[in-house]
Amino acid sequence: MNNKKHRDSLKLIKENSTFIVQTEPNHAQAESGYASSNNSMITLAPQTKNINFSDQVTSAETLWTMNAARQGYSYLSCDESGDLFRRMFPDSQIAHELKMERTKLSYVVSHDLEPFFHRNLVEDIKQCERFVLCFDEQKNHQNNKQLDIFLKHWSMKNQGVVARYYKSVLHGHAPAHIIRDSIVNSFRTDGIDIKRLLMIGRDNPNVNKTVE
Repeated sequence: MNNKKHRDSLKLIKENSTFIVQTEPNHAQAESGYASSNNSMITLAPQTKNINFSDQVTSAETLWTMNAARQGYSYLSCDESGDLFRRMFPDSQIAHELKMERTKLSYVVSHDLEPFFHRNLVEDIKQCERFVLCFDEQKNHQNNKQLDIFLKHWSMKNQGVVARYYKSVLHGHAPAHIIRDSIVNSFRTDGIDIKRLLMIGRDNPNVNKTVE
């Protein structure tokens, strides 16, 4: 019972493997043209590979970050979320390792989630025939000029028209040609064909005329 096959079978059982019952035809009947399912063979098949503990913690932190962003929670309000989860689930090792203070939450949003969703948007834009550009320039909470860019297009993935946030560009005094260059350079960086631009959403007509 110490052979390799036996050890592998024990390993599969410990990994929460499933049993698969396969039937084999009776050889004598198979030769005569008849198949019988009386003889059964039980084999072990591994399930989807389990992720390690570190990845499970990362997955939990990512899910909480997405929920915080979706619900509009402030970064400050999430400072004590790790302590709360540890009190709620004292027997959970994942909750014990969960760390989601404001700085980490901000980092996950800007450096992990944002590139993922931005890449999905760019891929979706490249599949559509035409898209509409909408932009708005205003001062943010730090009193800096911020150019927010949105795109509206027919989404092949969603099978409908969607309006999605594309990106924000920070600059000081921004005449129309700087806004134009920021948009064109962003499209060029992401490989978006500007010839597919159908129209520009108008907020300030004078600025838009110069951009056009």
